[in-house]
Amino acid sequence: MRIFLNCENSFLAVKLRDKIIKSISGDIEGVNIDTWSYVKSGDNFDVIYHNPEQYVNDPSKNVLFRLEIDGSFVTFSTAWWKRNQEPCIEMMCLHTGRLVEMLLRYFKEYYIKFSISE
Repeated sequence: MRIFLNCENSFLAVKLRDKIIKSISGDIEGVNIDTWSYVKSGDNFDVIYHNPEQYVNDPSKNVLFRLEIDGSFVTFSTAWWKRNQEPCIEMMCLHTGRLVEMLLRYFKEYYIKFSISE
């Protein structure tokens, strides 16, 4: 699954990606997104994940989102750690829904169109 946030231009897409990462990392005052975490993968990708213990501690329930820029789009692609098996579709849907909820709550004024692709 992939989520696309369409911004007015590539500059604003980069700004949005950086704002999302800083917000999740706790680097923006007044924004508290404590149910998501950010890491830089071993392959140098920006990765975010829903961090409640029930998902983090069970490899079959852990879904990651690789955060990338593609022109004026910020994209989130489902992924998983190499040592884990591919998560089931139910887990991918659950985490995608939580990501959508967070993006709509905190960042809806920073993009002009939102879409999801399977």
